[in-house]
Amino acid sequence: ITTIGGLWLAPMPVSLTVALSAVVGSSLAVICANALNMIWERNADRLMARTRGRPLAAGRMETQTAAVFAA
Repeated sequence: ITTIGGLWLAPMPVSLTVALSAVVGSSLAVICANALNMIWERNADRLMARTRGRPLAAGRMETQTAAVFAA
């Protein structure tokens, strides 16, 4: 949503190809960052009730699988 807002505020018209590329690229960056955060925080997530059910903290996914997904 933030990317779309930025494209709307652009000083010149943005083509559909550029807009879709920006949205897809931004989405992939956010997905990667989220996966890397879950890898980084997996041990602490096991200790907190709110995050205990995350795939890595709960042991439903291996760290290597999450790293490949993030890459």
